[in-house]
Amino acid sequence: MRHLFKAIVVGMTLALVAACTSSGTERSSDLTTQASPLTSPLSASPDAVEATQDPNLGSATGQLLLRGQPVTNRILYLAQLTTDASGKETAAGMDRINSPRTFSQANGAFTFVNVPPGRYALVMDLIMQAYMLRNPKTGEDLIIQIEAGRRVDLGALDYQQLPE
Repeated sequence: MRHLFKAIVVGMTLALVAACTSSGTERSSDLTTQASPLTSPLSASPDAVEATQDPNLGSATGQLLLRGQPVTNRILYLAQLTTDASGKETAAGMDRINSPRTFSQANGAFTFVNVPPGRYALVMDLIMQAYMLRNPKTGEDLIIQIEAGRRVDLGALDYQQLPE
């Protein structure tokens, strides 16, 4: 019975793979691209887009560099610092669904908007692993204090090496 089940699973997998692969013939599409009659709120460059800031929340900006060169398309999070019973900061907690998230742009720039006030660590997410970034000048943990209605400018964060 177990061998029959394995054979069925293997057969279904092969059928699925065969259905997903191209047969080598080109298919024509009836879809055509049209310009929208609506005006777009986005500028031509995604780097220039600014989100509306809630005055009760804060924001943080910076530029991610590796030996002077922009680090592009990296997922960045703000991980909120947690404290123990005495109020001492003990850890940074990142949740891939709820934590503030952004991407580094073509020039390495990144912006977090509408961030609840608090203390955060900057985290670079490589999907399989995430790394809390340190201050590239001092080597200390990079802690960001977000305040309502204010923007924190981290400046250029130029690292000599970053995880890949």
